[in-house]
Amino acid sequence: MGYLINPVRFDDREAVNVIPDLLPSTGSVVQGVEKIVDRIGSRFSQGLLLVDGYMTSSIEKVAWLIAERTDTRSVVDIRTFYKPSPVIDALVSECLPEDRKSDPELIYGKLFSGTIQDFLDSEKVENFLKNLDPNEKTILYGYGCIDDRFTGFAEKS
Repeated sequence: MGYLINPVRFDDREAVNVIPDLLPSTGSVVQGVEKIVDRIGSRFSQGLLLVDGYMTSSIEKVAWLIAERTDTRSVVDIRTFYKPSPVIDALVSECLPEDRKSDPELIYGKLFSGTIQDFLDSEKVENFLKNLDPNEKTILYGYGCIDDRFTGFAEKS
């Protein structure tokens, strides 16, 4: 109901998510979790596989299904590398004001100007990458695992 108290215009027709350097698919499209898992699993033989997706997607389920199909013993949740909650709360406090007088439902905020790396503990990430064996299969899943540090390693393996 906060929108009715303090209405804002949010029908921006220019708002488009653009992923630079993403080439359109020229192959077939696979539909359904089982087929997607089979396709990915058939191409994953070693190294680091990153499984990320939209907030409503079942990426944990997909990661574990791929692990089962490919005999992968190491499956890691990106949340393992997140900084503690109080640190993250402090990071985003300016973006998520809690002013119940002007915004009783707390629906307003500002865009965070940082990156996913700001939420990750660099020491934990470096230890993980240092101990990865490129000849073994490892799946890293979760929101934000497509971070430059992980993709760099995944592309090499």
